[in-house]
Amino acid sequence: MVERMVEYFYTGSYTNGNEIRNTQGNNNGSSTPIRIHTEMSAIAYKYGVEGLEALAATRYEDEALSCSIKDILETVVDIYDPEMNLPRDLRNKMIVAVRAKAVRASRSGVQAETDFLVDRVFNQVESQDAKNKFLGDLLVSYLR
Repeated sequence: MVERMVEYFYTGSYTNGNEIRNTQGNNNGSSTPIRIHTEMSAIAYKYGVEGLEALAATRYEDEALSCSIKDILETVVDIYDPEMNLPRDLRNKMIVAVRAKAVRASRSGVQAETDFLVDRVFNQVESQDAKNKFLGDLLVSYLR
């Protein structure tokens, strides 16, 4: 992540996971692109680099539109981790993406994807605190 932050200081951008896969043919065992954007948002927020924070949030949002719901849900623990201290805006972007993917799955009759969402949240998000905060935010988003 530090390499990407330095890259941002020099170029105003950073290489994401898609660019790594496209140039090297694999992801080198690193995070998924959406997790990279989550981690970049965290490091930018920690060090007060507002431009990088905005770029990472925008890239997170863009990636969330095209990636799988599984990839989005893998960011739940990171986004709700108090040590990462991420801005509320990133949580909101994740909630919007999850809702959109869940609606799309239910409308298209893809029961497997809806079942996966429920299973992933209730059984595979290990942090009870992250799970509770995520489900609370998701519920509040439907009540607004």
